[in-house]
Amino acid sequence: MAENLTRRCYQGKGYLKGQTAAPGLEAGIIEAIDLANTRPRTRSDRTYWAKRFVLWLAECYPAARTWADIRPVMLQRYIASMEQGEKPKAHDTVRLAVAPVKLTWRHMAANYPDLVKPMPGSGWRPRPGGKSNAWTRASWRPCWGG
Repeated sequence: MAENLTRRCYQGKGYLKGQTAAPGLEAGIIEAIDLANTRPRTRSDRTYWAKRFVLWLAECYPAARTWADIRPVMLQRYIASMEQGEKPKAHDTVRLAVAPVKLTWRHMAANYPDLVKPMPGSGWRPRPGGKSNAWTRASWRPCWGG
Protein backbone atom coordinates (compact mmCIF):
# COMPACT_ATOMS: atom_id res chain seq x y z
CA MET A 1 0.00 0.00 0.00
CA ALA A 2 2.74 2.49 0.98
CA GLU A 3 4.71 1.68 -2.17
CA ASN A 4 1.64 2.36 -4.29
CA LEU A 5 1.02 5.72 -2.59
CA THR A 6 4.68 6.74 -2.93
CA ARG A 7 4.74 5.77 -6.61
CA ARG A 8 1.54 7.72 -7.27
CA CYS A 9 2.95 10.78 -5.47
CA TYR A 10 6.09 10.70 -7.59
CA GLN A 11 3.90 10.47 -10.68
CA GLY A 12 2.00 13.54 -9.48
CA LYS A 13 -1.25 11.65 -9.03
CA GLY A 14 -1.58 11.76 -5.25
CA TYR A 15 -3.83 9.28 -3.52
CA LEU A 16 -7.21 10.77 -4.36
CA LYS A 17 -8.74 10.28 -7.77
CA GLY A 18 -8.66 13.42 -9.89
CA GLN A 19 -6.28 15.32 -7.62
CA THR A 20 -3.95 16.26 -10.48
CA ALA A 21 -6.53 18.19 -12.50
CA ALA A 22 -7.60 21.75 -11.83
CA PRO A 23 -11.34 22.27 -11.43
CA GLY A 24 -13.44 23.16 -14.43
CA LEU A 25 -14.42 26.76 -15.01
CA GLU A 26 -17.97 26.45 -13.73
CA ALA A 27 -17.06 24.29 -10.72
CA GLY A 28 -14.30 26.70 -9.69
CA ILE A 29 -16.57 29.72 -9.95
CA ILE A 30 -19.34 28.05 -7.97
CA GLU A 31 -16.88 27.02 -5.26
CA ALA A 32 -15.31 30.48 -4.98
CA ILE A 33 -18.65 32.33 -4.90
CA ASP A 34 -20.10 29.91 -2.34
CA LEU A 35 -17.09 30.29 -0.05
CA ALA A 36 -17.09 34.09 -0.25
CA ASN A 37 -18.98 35.57 2.67
CA THR A 38 -21.39 37.79 0.76
CA ARG A 39 -25.04 38.75 0.70
CA PRO A 40 -27.48 36.95 -1.62
CA ARG A 41 -27.72 39.94 -3.99
CA THR A 42 -23.93 40.06 -4.36
CA ARG A 43 -23.87 36.31 -5.00
CA SER A 44 -26.52 36.72 -7.66
CA ASP A 45 -24.60 39.54 -9.36
CA ARG A 46 -21.33 37.63 -9.25
CA THR A 47 -23.00 34.55 -10.69
CA TYR A 48 -24.51 36.62 -13.52
CA TRP A 49 -21.16 38.13 -14.50
CA ALA A 50 -19.34 34.81 -14.09
CA LYS A 51 -21.78 33.14 -16.50
CA ARG A 52 -21.15 35.89 -19.03
CA PHE A 53 -17.38 35.36 -18.70
CA VAL A 54 -17.72 31.61 -19.20
CA LEU A 55 -19.89 32.14 -22.30
CA TRP A 56 -17.39 34.66 -23.71
CA LEU A 57 -14.53 32.29 -22.96
CA ALA A 58 -16.31 29.39 -24.69
CA GLU A 59 -16.78 31.55 -27.78
CA CYS A 60 -13.28 33.05 -27.93
CA TYR A 61 -11.15 30.33 -26.30
CA PRO A 62 -12.98 27.00 -26.66
CA ALA A 63 -9.90 25.01 -25.57
CA ALA A 64 -9.91 26.62 -22.10
CA ARG A 65 -11.91 24.25 -19.91
CA THR A 66 -10.16 24.41 -16.52
CA TRP A 67 -8.57 27.14 -14.42
CA ALA A 68 -5.16 25.76 -15.34
CA ASP A 69 -5.89 26.84 -18.94
CA ILE A 70 -6.68 30.47 -18.09
CA ARG A 71 -4.02 33.04 -18.99
CA PRO A 72 -3.79 36.76 -18.21
CA VAL A 73 -4.20 37.71 -21.87
CA MET A 74 -7.66 36.11 -21.83
CA LEU A 75 -8.81 38.38 -19.01
CA GLN A 76 -7.26 41.40 -20.72
CA ARG A 77 -9.12 40.63 -23.95
CA TYR A 78 -12.36 40.11 -22.01
CA ILE A 79 -11.96 43.56 -20.46
CA ALA A 80 -11.12 45.08 -23.84
CA SER A 81 -14.17 43.47 -25.41
CA MET A 82 -16.40 45.10 -22.80
CA GLU A 83 -14.74 48.50 -23.04
CA GLN A 84 -14.51 48.64 -26.83
CA GLY A 85 -17.39 46.47 -28.01
CA GLU A 86 -20.55 47.48 -29.84
CA LYS A 87 -21.95 48.89 -26.62
CA PRO A 88 -18.99 49.99 -24.46
CA LYS A 89 -19.54 49.34 -20.78
CA ALA A 90 -18.93 51.90 -18.05
CA HIS A 91 -15.86 51.64 -15.85
CA ASP A 92 -17.81 50.35 -12.81
CA THR A 93 -19.67 47.81 -14.93
CA VAL A 94 -16.38 46.38 -16.16
CA ARG A 95 -15.03 46.37 -12.59
CA LEU A 96 -18.07 44.43 -11.35
CA ALA A 97 -17.90 42.04 -14.32
CA VAL A 98 -14.27 41.18 -13.63
CA ALA A 99 -14.71 40.80 -9.84
CA PRO A 100 -15.94 37.16 -9.84
CA VAL A 101 -13.18 36.15 -12.26
CA LYS A 102 -10.52 37.71 -10.04
CA LEU A 103 -12.10 36.19 -6.92
CA THR A 104 -12.12 32.72 -8.47
CA TRP A 105 -8.64 33.02 -9.93
CA ARG A 106 -7.18 33.95 -6.53
CA HIS A 107 -9.11 31.11 -4.89
CA MET A 108 -7.93 28.55 -7.45
CA ALA A 109 -4.30 29.72 -7.29
CA ALA A 110 -4.35 29.47 -3.49
CA ASN A 111 -5.90 26.00 -3.43
CA TYR A 112 -4.20 24.49 -6.50
CA PRO A 113 -0.78 26.24 -6.56
CA ASP A 114 0.87 23.54 -8.68
CA LEU A 115 -1.81 23.70 -11.37
CA VAL A 116 -3.14 27.27 -11.50
CA LYS A 117 -0.73 30.16 -12.01
CA PRO A 118 -1.28 33.12 -9.69
CA MET A 119 -3.12 36.08 -11.09
CA PRO A 120 -0.71 38.81 -12.22
CA GLY A 121 -0.69 42.31 -10.74
CA SER A 122 -3.88 44.23 -11.19
CA GLY A 123 -2.89 46.36 -14.18
CA TRP A 124 -6.24 48.01 -13.59
CA ARG A 125 -6.69 51.41 -15.14
CA PRO A 126 -8.03 54.17 -12.92
CA ARG A 127 -11.46 55.59 -13.51
CA PRO A 128 -11.59 57.90 -16.53
CA GLY A 129 -11.60 61.55 -15.51
CA GLY A 130 -9.11 61.07 -12.69
CA LYS A 131 -11.43 61.55 -9.71
CA SER A 132 -12.98 58.59 -8.00
CA ASN A 133 -15.80 60.56 -6.37
CA ALA A 134 -18.32 62.13 -8.73
CA TRP A 135 -19.96 64.15 -5.94
CA THR A 136 -17.46 66.94 -5.43
CA ARG A 137 -18.31 70.36 -4.05
CA ALA A 138 -17.81 71.89 -7.50
CA SER A 139 -20.39 69.57 -9.02
CA TRP A 140 -22.98 70.63 -6.43
CA ARG A 141 -22.47 74.37 -7.02
CA PRO A 142 -24.48 74.64 -10.28
CA CYS A 143 -27.38 72.74 -8.68
CA TRP A 144 -27.69 75.16 -5.77
CA GLY A 145 -27.12 78.30 -7.79
CA GLY A 146 -24.04 79.47 -6.01
